[in-house]
Amino acid sequence: MDLVFGKYEIQHRLAIGGMGEVFYALQKGVPGFERPVILKSLLPELAQQDGFIDQFLDEARVAATLNHPNVVSIFEVGQWNGTYYLAMEYIRGRNLAQLMRRAAEQQHPVPAAVVARIVRDAALGLDHAHRATDGAGQPLHVVHRDISPQNIMVREDGLTKVVDFGIARASNRASRTDTGVLKGKLSYMAPEQILATGMGPAVDQFALGVVLWELLAHRRLFKADRDLDVMTKVLEEPLLPPSSVTPVPASLDAVTMRMLERDPSQRFPSCAEVAAALDAAMAELGPAESPADFMRRLGTDDLVVRTKATAQGQQNFVIALKPQGATSSVQAPSPPPARAPRTGLVVGAVLAALVAGAGMWVVTRSATEPAPAPPLVAVPQPPPAPPTPAPLPTLAPVPPDEPAPTPRAATLTITTTPAKATVRVDGKPLGPSPQTLELSPGETHYLLVEKAGFKRAEQDITLSDGESKALTVTLTALEPTKRPPPPRSEAPLEPGFLTLETEPWTKVAVDGEPLGSTPLFKKRLPAGRHQLVLVNEGANVNEQRSITIAPNETTKLKLKLK
Repeated sequence: MDLVFGKYEIQHRLAIGGMGEVFYALQKGVPGFERPVILKSLLPELAQQDGFIDQFLDEARVAATLNHPNVVSIFEVGQWNGTYYLAMEYIRGRNLAQLMRRAAEQQHPVPAAVVARIVRDAALGLDHAHRATDGAGQPLHVVHRDISPQNIMVREDGLTKVVDFGIARASNRASRTDTGVLKGKLSYMAPEQILATGMGPAVDQFALGVVLWELLAHRRLFKADRDLDVMTKVLEEPLLPPSSVTPVPASLDAVTMRMLERDPSQRFPSCAEVAAALDAAMAELGPAESPADFMRRLGTDDLVVRTKATAQGQQNFVIALKPQGATSSVQAPSPPPARAPRTGLVVGAVLAALVAGAGMWVVTRSATEPAPAPPLVAVPQPPPAPPTPAPLPTLAPVPPDEPAPTPRAATLTITTTPAKATVRVDGKPLGPSPQTLELSPGETHYLLVEKAGFKRAEQDITLSDGESKALTVTLTALEPTKRPPPPRSEAPLEPGFLTLETEPWTKVAVDGEPLGSTPLFKKRLPAGRHQLVLVNEGANVNEQRSITIAPNETTKLKLKLK
């Protein structure tokens, strides 16, 4: 079989997506030497576009500086025949999302001692990353920023590893993320990460605390259908200890809740101290089942993902297994004695962790594996037949779909008491009341009514297909103040806040300053009028609106821009 990238024999393609391909392969050397690896390759056409090479290699630049048993290893990064690739450690095991799902299926909850050991090992791996230095001894300030159950793996021997540093923040990254753009999974983000007020190692500790809470309680902590609702839960919802859901030792309750402090200064000073606190908690629990024993008890039937072998379709790969007019620089060793062919065993957990940062999709199918399986070997394949152009398939005519009924516009008539109050819908000023307007049926619209001397009113409006509704909004007069008007030298008004959702998502600038991408939650702005610019080039959105921020209040806008 031909070798790609000079030394790797592809066994299976595991995934293909928008950035490239992921393979399970064997690294070949002198006859008799081989090592299983995971290969990532960048699509050749993306290598010609600015930024994609740096984005692809960032994970390697960060992870190559790390050398710890609880962190996934990067073996090599390079270029071969115009294709950029990286080779990384192959991990046979499960990520925590798969582990929790499998435990629930078998009705074997993960024991508290196993949970403590897994999170303790992950904390040690993160602490190593946080303290990493370059060759000159200068700190790299590595922060993972995407700790979640998918990015923590437990090997079959019980060893825990942190994977996927694809969006990690470090001083040796070549590419930079846009200011204010949220990276990672909202359900595991620290409050300061959502609000863009801090991005230190404490954000990884908070995320690991969410993972610890969920492992102990056997349920999600911050879960909602909309991103804005998830943000609200992370920032404002009262946090209960995992023992409020299921029996949990008090020592683990205490460690979990300290990791989840919303004020970063109230968390543990470092992930190393998290590990020490978990060690103390495990000592109180006494002798218990190890992660390796627990992994064996869960069984291996759903660890195996069977995929197409190389011989079933080399021509389908984006990369060329053997470039035209070239031969492999390293020859494969002599084939072993003939044996029954078998599909290589590749752990599904590796895929979720390795392709998450690259935005790839994976199609897998579980199967039952006889235990234990013999070691992986390369199976000799017959030389491929010369490629012949495949005939174009004959497509049967598709009958046209019946046209969907055209939705009827809904009509809303707004009157106010007192009259001539300013009416705004979805942030757009309509003028003084009364107002009659047509709205898209089935969509939620944000209504704001305000008039000087009265408390403004706001509510969400949803109308059905063809509905006509008359709405009267009664404003409450503000109590007169007895204080004299402030002198001109009085301190400026207190700032207010902006909460903004748009469909589709947009990049947001206020008064020419970038504020990040929607959804935005309680962004601090000076009180007064501001110019809002919303841009999504892919969706052909470029809109400007004027907004008013009231002091000490949150202005909420939900805009549908297409």
